Amino acid sequence: QGHVRKAAEMMAKEGPRMAKEINGTGMVEAKTPESFFFFSRCKRLKGAEVQSAMLSQGVLVRDCASFGHPFDRFVRYAVRTPEKNDILISAFRKMAEESERR
Repeated sequence: QGHVRKAAEMMAKEGPRMAKEINGTGMVEAKTPESFFFFSRCKRLKGAEVQSAMLSQGVLVRDCASFGHPFDRFVRYAVRTPEKNDILISAFRKMAEESERR
């Protein structure tokens, strides 16, 4: 039970931090999740485009188009360790920078 408690505490801390940082990129609308999954609406690109841009950086997010319209503009990803979350946040930042150059 100690592991479960520790994981829940980490998720409670990391979820809001991730939402704040990822929202700051302007790429998706990330709301602090009730569980460990984010289900975020894409602002500039479709979910498949976000997934492709993230994958090119070695980061996996799920394109939610298979759920039907309007979920083609959503992606899903999970709260992980602080270090892995930092990688995800950095990938969103890089994607935002590249999007601005287009």
